[in-house]
Amino acid sequence: MFARVVAIISDVCEGHKKEVAVLFVLTSILSHVVYRSWQSNSSGEEKGECKRKQSTSTAPVTAPAGYIETIRNVASPNAPFFLLEMRLKTARQIFRVNVPLSGGLYVVSNPDAAREILKDVSCDKPIEIYKPFQSVTGDPGIFTRSTYDKMWTSVRKSTAHSFSSTQVQRMNRICTEHTEMWLTDRVQSSVNKFGSFVFDPSEEMTQLTFRSIMESAFEYTSNEQDFETFSHNVEVSLKEFAIKEGGNPFRFLYKRFDPSYYRALQSSKIAQEFVRKVLNTYRNGNDPKRSDATTLVKIICDNKSLTENQKITELYTFMLAGFDTTGYTLSSTLILLAKHPEVQRKLQRELLTLEPVERSKSKYLKCVINESMRLLPVAATGSYRKASRDFTFPDEGGGEIVIPKNAVVAMPFYVQNRDPANFAEPNLFIPERWETNYDKVKGAAIQFAYGARNCPGQSLAMAELYSTIPKILSEYKLELEKEGKLDYFLTLKYVGAKLRASRLESSS
Repeated sequence: MFARVVAIISDVCEGHKKEVAVLFVLTSILSHVVYRSWQSNSSGEEKGECKRKQSTSTAPVTAPAGYIETIRNVASPNAPFFLLEMRLKTARQIFRVNVPLSGGLYVVSNPDAAREILKDVSCDKPIEIYKPFQSVTGDPGIFTRSTYDKMWTSVRKSTAHSFSSTQVQRMNRICTEHTEMWLTDRVQSSVNKFGSFVFDPSEEMTQLTFRSIMESAFEYTSNEQDFETFSHNVEVSLKEFAIKEGGNPFRFLYKRFDPSYYRALQSSKIAQEFVRKVLNTYRNGNDPKRSDATTLVKIICDNKSLTENQKITELYTFMLAGFDTTGYTLSSTLILLAKHPEVQRKLQRELLTLEPVERSKSKYLKCVINESMRLLPVAATGSYRKASRDFTFPDEGGGEIVIPKNAVVAMPFYVQNRDPANFAEPNLFIPERWETNYDKVKGAAIQFAYGARNCPGQSLAMAELYSTIPKILSEYKLELEKEGKLDYFLTLKYVGAKLRASRLESSS
């Protein structure tokens, strides 16, 4: 039996020396003994309480995939698709997956249960899930710090001023200017010469949002090389520290034997140096477009409680979160519209009946954006929390189930938003589902996290979506040239898709 365990762990460790696997097994056995010892020393009162709960409640069912299969999938681009598969196989909206985490890992696709956990301020982020991100950004920051950390509270409160309604309007005006420049310089010039413009929406939209956010929030005029440097090195470092380490609890044993680990360290340093360059450009007043507004870079730069490295970490975090999530949501929406020409035509007809300044208020546009974000949530694996208490929920099989205190709870948006218990025909793009029973549909779809750890920049992201899409669709028709494939790497997006933009007859 021991030899079989060693063989399995060796397989997980991607072919590295079996001595490493033996070390892990011995460490695991010791940890198991210590954990059991701690359990046996628990107070009689806690044991009695546990027995009383067991008499009326049961534990969630466990997904059929074993430890090896689960780890391989959750530490890979297949993570959201695998979790949805497990939800369908268990026929439960709350289930446990086989991952060696203390307290266990539970997946929740019931939106009411997810909201209850997310809104409970005592449920913190699990450090074992989020700590690897610190190797990317350099130091603990707003994304990885505990909710109980006074520094997290300070940064969160101070940076909120940069996302006030006044600041969002200012930043969205800059986004609109960049969109108009893109339409003129990239799309219109090609259409005038060749009759159409063929482009990769994921590449074009992420570059567009990068330029917009760099100027509006960081007061930095970026170029194509800046985008390539930052995005490439972020991707290399995130693959190692967020995916491989974050999803594989065994990797710490052998990562130093893997050259990709050292490449990721170097990429982290390069990306951090770019952020330092942005901060110094602001500090030295070298950008001609410097603003007097309460921008994000100004707030962080002037925060005397932060060290220089902490300022880099906070700026890095906001920079990363600010451009790729919005960019990929834009690109996914454009691709869905190209794949569903009847939806695109219906939206264009409504947009063209409105004055340009009123197009962002289009009712059908709201349906399209909501449905796009439901079907293809960019943060597909959603949020994780550590249960601060026992959570009891109704079970589909009857009775109640309990997510125990100290369990790690995953609330993947992709699974929730494609759960057949939450939506009819969940895998289809149907914007009309939002035209009736809006509150019910809205209640079933989770697009941003709730509670104290919700996305601070979501108002800006939504403003950009509602301004950029009408600009494009009111002037150009989009056709699908190449579908590409759906890919997950921290963000859910299409890779390799191609769209053809040609001028709308009514806008020529």
